[in-house]
Amino acid sequence: MVVAALAFPVVPELSVLVALIVVAVSAWKLGPAWLLGRRARPDAGESVSVRRVRFEHRMRSRGYLETDRNGRREWWPVYFHTGLLAIAPDAAATMTTPRVGRTAFVVEPGVVAVSAGRVTRKQPPGTPFDAPRLNDADVRVRAARFGSLRRRVVMDSPAAVAGPVIGVLWVLASGGGVDDFLAATLLAAATAVWASAISGSDPS
Repeated sequence: MVVAALAFPVVPELSVLVALIVVAVSAWKLGPAWLLGRRARPDAGESVSVRRVRFEHRMRSRGYLETDRNGRREWWPVYFHTGLLAIAPDAAATMTTPRVGRTAFVVEPGVVAVSAGRVTRKQPPGTPFDAPRLNDADVRVRAARFGSLRRRVVMDSPAAVAGPVIGVLWVLASGGGVDDFLAATLLAAATAVWASAISGSDPS
């Protein structure tokens, strides 16, 4: 994404600004999540049961772990990885103490899921889809399908529809021409796809 941002010399100011934002936000969101995921242990934390559910809202698909704590249902957005496909409904999990704005779940059979945003006690917007109970063969097939970069880009690509609007606004503000419009549009589209992925989109 940073390479894409710096590849548009036609709009250097916008490219540099986007590159800085991408680096800063990626480090802020993914760095703590990666560290927490590495340090999460199944014997340290609160015992909860979880089920994986995906919500489709407009052109966006986002994955959650649903928990029931003290009679209150909660939804935790989580970063997708193919290991999540092995989680059965109402699986036993250990929930770590929140750190640096993130919470990790160690779910049987040893799958680690890290929150991608704030917990909500209201059902997320959109249509819910429960994760099916998969056998080992189905997990392997779906992991190969949903784990590919191409699948992720395709699922996140609807976010790019705002690209032309940003391109027009940039041309109106800077007084550029067609080259500026195309460069700003492509840069905005790539940034939108990145933003969708980093916020916890679910390609399954």
